[in-house]
Order: sequence, then C-alpha cells, then structure tokens
Amino acid sequence: MNRLWPLLIISATCQAMQPVIGNMDVYPKVTIHDKRCAEPFVMPVDGTIQTISIYHEAGGGEMLLGIYLGDAAPDVRVGITPRTWNAGMPSIFGGSWQMDQIHSVYATYIADVHLVINEVLARNDMLSERRFLDENWTKQGWIELHNPSDLPIDLQNYYLSDNEDNLQKWAFPDMTIEPHEFLRVWTSGKDRSDPLRGLHTSFNLMDAEGVFLTHATAENEIDMLDEVRIPADYSYGRYPDGSGEWYFYTQPSPQAANIVENRKRFVIDQRHVSLTVGTPYQLTVTPPTERVVWSSDSPLVWVDPGGRLLAVQDALRADARATITASSVNGDDVDSCQVTIVNWPANLSELKVVGTPYASYILGTEGENLFYVLGSDLYVTSDGFQTSQFLSTLPENMDIPKMLVTPFGYFIQCAKTIFRSQDLVTWTPSYTMNMRSLYHNLAYRWVAASQTGYVYASEYSVDSNDRHLVCRGVFTDKEKGVWEPVLSFASVNEWQSDPSIPDAARHVHTVAVDPYTGHVWVGTGDIDTHSRLLYSDDNGESFRLVGMGSQAWRTLSIWFTGRYVYWSMDAYGYAQSCWRIPRSRFYGAGFWPCSTPELISGTTKAGINYLVTASRTDVHFPVPVGYIYRETEPRVLDEQNRVRAIDDPEYDYKEKVAELRNGSLWYHLLVYDDQGDPIAILGQSAEGAQRDYRGRVYGIKELPDGDVDVQELLSIGSTRPDVYDNDTMYVQFEPMAQDAYGYVYF
Repeated sequence: MNRLWPLLIISATCQAMQPVIGNMDVYPKVTIHDKRCAEPFVMPVDGTIQTISIYHEAGGGEMLLGIYLGDAAPDVRVGITPRTWNAGMPSIFGGSWQMDQIHSVYATYIADVHLVINEVLARNDMLSERRFLDENWTKQGWIELHNPSDLPIDLQNYYLSDNEDNLQKWAFPDMTIEPHEFLRVWTSGKDRSDPLRGLHTSFNLMDAEGVFLTHATAENEIDMLDEVRIPADYSYGRYPDGSGEWYFYTQPSPQAANIVENRKRFVIDQRHVSLTVGTPYQLTVTPPTERVVWSSDSPLVWVDPGGRLLAVQDALRADARATITASSVNGDDVDSCQVTIVNWPANLSELKVVGTPYASYILGTEGENLFYVLGSDLYVTSDGFQTSQFLSTLPENMDIPKMLVTPFGYFIQCAKTIFRSQDLVTWTPSYTMNMRSLYHNLAYRWVAASQTGYVYASEYSVDSNDRHLVCRGVFTDKEKGVWEPVLSFASVNEWQSDPSIPDAARHVHTVAVDPYTGHVWVGTGDIDTHSRLLYSDDNGESFRLVGMGSQAWRTLSIWFTGRYVYWSMDAYGYAQSCWRIPRSRFYGAGFWPCSTPELISGTTKAGINYLVTASRTDVHFPVPVGYIYRETEPRVLDEQNRVRAIDDPEYDYKEKVAELRNGSLWYHLLVYDDQGDPIAILGQSAEGAQRDYRGRVYGIKELPDGDVDVQELLSIGSTRPDVYDNDTMYVQFEPMAQDAYGYVYF
C-alpha cells in the first residue's frame, strides 16, 4: 500500500524538541538536515488529497511543501511547491515546535475507507430477547453497518435505501462511527435520526428490492445487498466481519461480531409451510446453486430429491407436524423447515406482510383517513403512515380500543367507557359499561328516515360471577344519548346453581349490525347450552333465537353478504368451522326461523340431540332441565315436557362453509381485493392448537354462484414455538382496517 506523505520543509535552526504533529506511532521524531526541519505527517490510509493549507509565522528562509509516496518512509516524490512561498493563511491550524516560530500544515482528503453492510435481519417474527427489540419494545428488522478501518468515519452524506431508483431514501444524522465499531439501524419505517433514541429508517425490508449504502459525493454505491431471500428470524451477514463472505445466521448478533458457531452457508427459503393434503408444494434453498439432500421425519409428509412436498393424509396434533431437512452433500451444513398438514387450501395467495407501521392500535378508516393511537394520543394518516396528524389525547387508558365512524359522530371505547366526539378533538363520556369488551363488541346503525342513530355495546369477562349485558344507546341529536340494557345473561355460577335458567352465558363474544336489513345480531358462548346466535329486527327492542345448543353456535364473529349471514366459531375438541344461513329463509318466512326450536307437541326422535327445557317428572327425560342428551327412543312432548331440537335436519338450515380445524376463529374484517370483490379476512388464534401453535389469517370469498373460496393467507408463530400455554395460545393476527391504497392493517 502506498500512502501519501505531506512534508512541511522549513528553513530553521532546530531548538528544543516538541511533540511531533501527526501520527506518533509511525513518526516518532522530527527529521533535521542542512538547517532544514522536515516535519512529516502521514495520511493513515489511501485516499485523495482535496486541500492543503500552510501557516508560517516568524523566522526566515524558504518554506516548501513536498508530497511523497512510500510504505514505511518517504520514498518517491510526487510534487513540490514553488521554492518561494509568500502566501499566508488567515488562521493558525496548529502549534509551533520551535521557540520563536509558528507553523502548521493542514490537509483534507477523502480516505479510501468506508462503511460496509455487515449483517441484515429483514423480518423479526419470533426473536423477543431485549437485544432484538427497539426502544419501544417492538420487534423490528435492522441493518448492521461496520467500520472495518482504523479511522473514525463521519456519517454525514451517507444514505440507506431499499430501492435502487431512490438511493437517498434515508439520510444518516451528523454522527461518527468509530474504528471497528458496529452500528445498528432499525428498519421499522419510524424514520428517526436521533442517535440517542435509536436510528430508524423510513422504510422496512419486508418487501425490499435490496439494501443500498451510498455516499452523496457522487451518489455512488458504497455497498449493496441485492436479490437475496432472507427467511424470517434469520440474519444474513459477513464472516469475518467487514470483508468476509456472506452467511445466514440462526442467532443474529446485532452490534457484535458474527460468529462461526451459528452460521449456515444456505437456508431453506421458508421457516414454515401449511401443507394442504394432496397438493404438492416446492421448497427451495438460497443460494439456489447449493446442492442439498432432502429428508422428512414424518411418514405422512413426503419430500422428493428436488424438495417437492406432499402430505398424503390429514392428521391432528403431533401427527400433523413434520420437520423437513436440507443437508449439504457432505453433511457439513443443515437447515430445516417446519410443516403442518392442513385440510384447507394454502400457499395460493399473494398477500404478504410488507410493513410495520408505528402504532399502538389501528382503529379504523373514514374515506382516505386511517385513525390510530400511539399511547393515548389519537392520530390520522391519509398516505400510508408517510405523514400523520395529531388529533387529540384520548381521555382514558387504552384497553382494546374500538372506534365507530358514524353519521352522528365518532365513538371510541377505551376500557369500559364509550366516548363521543363531533370533531375528533373534544371527547365526552357517553356511557360506561360494567366491564371491558372485545373488538367486535361495538356496532352502530343509522336510520336516515328518522335521523336516529343506535350504538350497541356488549360486555366480555372471564369471571364466572359476572352477568353480561348488551346495551343500546339511542341518539336523536347531538346530546349524550339515552342508554339502556337490551339483553342480560345470567352468570355461569348462577346457571350452575340453577341449570333451568334459560339465558346464561360465560361470554358475549360479538354484536353486529346487518347493513342490508338493519338487524342487530348477538353471539354468545362457551359451553353448548350457553352458545347461541340471536337477532333483533326492531333495533334491539326484542331478540329472537336463531340457534343454540352446540359448539357450532359458539359465535365469535358475524359478517354479511347480500345472500347470506356468516359466522365463525370458537370450540375446544371440535372442528372449528365457518357457517352461514341463507337470506332466502328470512324472506320466505318474514323472519329468521329458529334452527333449534322449542317443541311442545309430538315426540322426540332417536339420534337427535335435545335440550330439556321443562319436565313434569325427573324420569321423563334421561337428564334434568337445562341439560342436553342424545335421544335413544321416542318420548311424548307437551306443555310440561318440552325440549329444544339441537340438530334436527327438519329445522336446522345452517350450512358449513369451511372446516378450519386448529384454533379459535376470532376477528374478521371485510376488505376488497384488487378486482374490487369483497373478501372476509378472518383471523384464527392458536387457542385450541389441534394442529400446531400458530395463528393464521384466512380469506373467505363468496363466488357469484354462491360457492365459497376459502384460503389460508398468512400464518405466524409464537416467540416460543414449542410451548403451548396462556402466553402463547392467543397468538393471532387481528385484521383492523383497509386503507385507500388497499393495504390491510393487522
């Protein structure tokens, strides 16, 4: 390596020695020859000199500046200044090492040292240690930069980008990265440039074209990483740091050296696959040139030599899970992928996670506006979180906040209290429930003819002592509104003391308003006798029972199309499914017939399940009042010996849309696909875990002929994928809003 040596040559008689200006480790003394003093200073690395300034004061003689090349000492002279130097500088750049003279040399140059991209984590799903969480304790991807040189590097005019057509997408602040230091920049989209708070790019890497590090001098690329598939929770980094080859790491090491122990030369491109029975699926590795040997640890999941998977039989629990392994030909490198056998279509959708907007909760939309909260502060964005406007600070702490945008005002429920606003700035309490509620426990209806608004709210608790209410607020002007209970369900403990109580429930899961008819729908659970679906056709003045008595009626989420009413269910040990009832039954009868009617005449039927609602004697039915039994012989029915038929085909007209047997089918959101067709996005938690411990999202689309297309769109695992407990069983996506650009927010 040839380095540039500026030497300041001064005609002088040397006096007492003073510290040398420059690099003391390389140049321990000043060179004196023929009454001339040469004070050397070496540019520590290769580079291009931009400016050289000299200041000389007092003394006599000629002053020259020589530039030399050399590795260990001045060798080849590149150039020298004129013998007479008359110009002075306006200020002093250094001190004198002679008693009666002042001199200095000052050079600026561009060194041939630069940052490198050292490690990248594109997506963090399951890494939950503190070092993988940003200052807001949220999981993010990141880019780690490294200074491999012996010099500090000023980061001004450096940029990061995920798009080659916009290389100056995110600018570094005025800061320095020290020699051999690592620097992590979160790829969260939060766009923060304060080193004390943490650096965050304005983009994320979930849908990135690559990673580009540039300098503004000529907008030239300093380093780049392009066209590499990095699986979730794996990082991709150099070894050795700063200059080595690239490897995948099962244990990322942000702001620290990459280590040999957890590196992989190749990886399987997916960490998990939901594998539909009978439908082949192709696994691939990165880099694609790597030759691997594939194997499966399950006889129900086959893999061929090319990585093609096939589930040959449906299964549940441990039998539904398999590990697929890819090994290098010589066996020195191994990676694996988890597979779950499923009985629904998967791996067909193009829906993918592309961002992590900075929000505590997504609330909903109004036109192009998307509302969200950070802490207790309400914001609105209309450009996909590129910019946001602060609206107000909400008056109560957040606990599953819910928002209604209605023609008669805005409503937000924070914890137990429902607040109302006309301008999104001033919020006044409208009603306080006895307990909190879930996302689908708040709905509204607007009757334009009477200029009357209705808000319906229901309660949710896991306490067996709690009675649950459905309440209604009526708004005929801009006043507070009039609230009252419209449904009341006895507590679990009350029912256990007296099973003949007809209306008891452990939970009220949902309340919804049918946009086609204005009917109000309510779903409850949990045990068979407490699971029911009800509706009101008079704005909540009265309710009719549509069905009850089995887990199929344990309703969690209700949505509507022009031809059907749909619901999803929550059940343990039962095939979780989606159901529907056709509107033709309503139009034909003028009301929704009860699928589980109470029978007071005729006889029971063998093979049918019945709920006993009245019994003259203790022996007329095989179980007491309030319990369900399966009939074995006909029994006479009358006013004093009554039952509800739970699953009699003569009355039961519900249709199974899809069996999605794994976990509870919780929250839905109606969205529109890129053809403008409506789709219900439905989330499933890991609660139940009949196949694995993952949360999923399904798309449910009603086709023109009435058939339904159901697909798995996304899945996510807990941070402890091998553990199933109260901390992991509720892992799920909760679909909250679709903005004007078509993006769906979870």
